[in-house]
Amino acid sequence: MPVMDGEEVLAWLRIHAPELPVLVLSGFGERELVRDLEKSEGRVAFLPKPFVPDELLAALDALLFRPPPLP
Repeated sequence: MPVMDGEEVLAWLRIHAPELPVLVLSGFGERELVRDLEKSEGRVAFLPKPFVPDELLAALDALLFRPPPLP
């Protein structure tokens, strides 16, 4: 992304819209990224690229319509 990377966008969103569910898409650095996302506050999910439309729909369904996991 031209101005901020994904981590910066997520940090900005957590400050300005902490309740917003976020689906992160990435084609590289999956292990490190997933580890960092697990530390993130709020509802965050990860979908590795490439993916097919059914995988995107399943990830959005899980993020938006299923109850969050217990702490």
